[in-house]
Parts: sequence; structure tokens; C-alpha cells
Amino acid sequence: MKIQTCSVVVGNEACNADCPFCVGKMTTSVMKDVCPINERNFLKTCELMRICGTTTVLFTGKGEPTLFPDQITQYLTLMIPYNFPFIELQTNGIMLYGAKLPLKKWYNLGLTTVAVSLFDASGVLERKLFDRSNAPDDYETLVKMLHVAGLQARASCVMLNGGVDGVESLKRFLERCREYKFDQVTLRPMAVPNMLRTGSESERRADWCKSHALKECDIEAVTNFVRTEGTKIMTLPHGAQVFDYDGQNICLTDCLTESPDSDNLRQIIYYPDGRLTYSWQHEGARLL
Repeated sequence: MKIQTCSVVVGNEACNADCPFCVGKMTTSVMKDVCPINERNFLKTCELMRICGTTTVLFTGKGEPTLFPDQITQYLTLMIPYNFPFIELQTNGIMLYGAKLPLKKWYNLGLTTVAVSLFDASGVLERKLFDRSNAPDDYETLVKMLHVAGLQARASCVMLNGGVDGVESLKRFLERCREYKFDQVTLRPMAVPNMLRTGSESERRADWCKSHALKECDIEAVTNFVRTEGTKIMTLPHGAQVFDYDGQNICLTDCLTESPDSDNLRQIIYYPDGRLTYSWQHEGARLL
């Protein structure tokens, strides 16, 4: 069996933004309280990753990972003996402003890339979704800060109506990413999980997603533009494609793909309490 990515859940469901399309709030729940990392099970997970050729570890969350910097540091420290090639952090970016996160320390412990959420070419959606009352809306400075620490910066875009929703809005978005000097761009259409978490909040978010989701023709237009105007340089095992678009790295992917090949898992998912699963949607997909 081969495993491409291990998604490591940091913290609990606490978040300093309230994105109505948050997949984490629509899929299986995690502990409401922050619990200590189950180091025994995490080291077993690291050994499984080593055996199965995992190349990427992604710090993510059901909430916002950077609200729990000590836990990120602990995970990185535990992984040192395994020297995984790519260790990434997914964030809404809010805490990168003025929070004095130990970016250089994380770099020295092995972190390679920080993926920051962006949604449109103007910043309107970020200001609408994120609480930036105590932080400047300055992504150029944010990217510079990551580069000074030695880290790569990736713009991670969920495509939805009112944001990147067609070819022209995509062009403007890519100009914005180039202006801010993002090293990589990831594009994924907004998704509604097949298996929703029970509860009115999950259903409310699912309804919002359905009313703001791109039409198939819009997704196809964006995809065809990247494929026509860019040069494909890589296809990842789970089907995501990477292109060079006038020197800009662009990855076309999705939010919730399951691995159709039982011998090749797109990802495994580790939770701080020691759970190890291989699906965000199905609680029965459990290894530990």
C-alpha cells in the first residue's frame, strides 16, 4: 500500500473565521476540548508513513491550526527522525499577522510550505469571511514574512460564486497571486460532502454551498483555460494536475476525493487523541 499524504489534525474545532463552506464543520466531528497528543499512536503513524512512502505531511484542522502553535511544534519535533520531504501548514492566515508565530523555528524543524486561504481577486471575500479587525489586510507582507523564514507560500483558493467563478475572475486572481509573489496556487471547486455530520449547522452550511456552488460549465471553463494556456508538468497519484502558467505553479484539485484504488490511499488522517482514519466523511474508515 502507498500513502501520498498524512493530514495531521491540529487542536480542536476552534476557529477565528466562520467560512460558511467549511468542510470541517460539515464532516465527522472531533473533540470539543483540546487534548494532549497521543505520542505513541503518532509515532506508529509516522512509521506507517515511512513504510508506505508518504512524501507529504499536512497540518490542518477542523478549526484553525495556528491557534495551537505549541501543538504544531510538538508534532514537528516528533517527526524529526523521519525527515519527511514536504511538511505543510494549512491556514486562513489571520494569525500570521502580529501573532509572533515561531515560523523560523518551524522551518528549522522541517516545515516547508504554508498554504494560505484566498478567495478572489479583490480581497472582498476575505474581509467578509475573516475577522481582520486586529490585522492588516496585506498579503504581500504576509508572503514576505514567510519567505524571510525560508518557507514557501501557497495561495489556496476554494472556487465559488462571487469569488473565482470563471475565466476572467481567475485571470485577475492569478495576477493578484503573482503580485504578492505566491510560489504556488491551488484551485479547488467548493464541495458538499456526501456524508454530512448530523445537526442543523451542518445542514445550513450545506445549503449555503449548494446555493453558491459553481455550475459544471464554469468549472469546465476554468479547467480548460488552465489546461489550454498552461503546460501540464505533473499528475499526482490522486488525480490532481499541476501546470506551469507563465511561470506560475497552479494545481487543479478537489476537496474530498476518495481513493478508488485500495492499494493507493490519497491520505490518512491523524487526530491528536490517537485516531487514525482514511476518510473525512466516513467514521468507519478507521485504522487506529
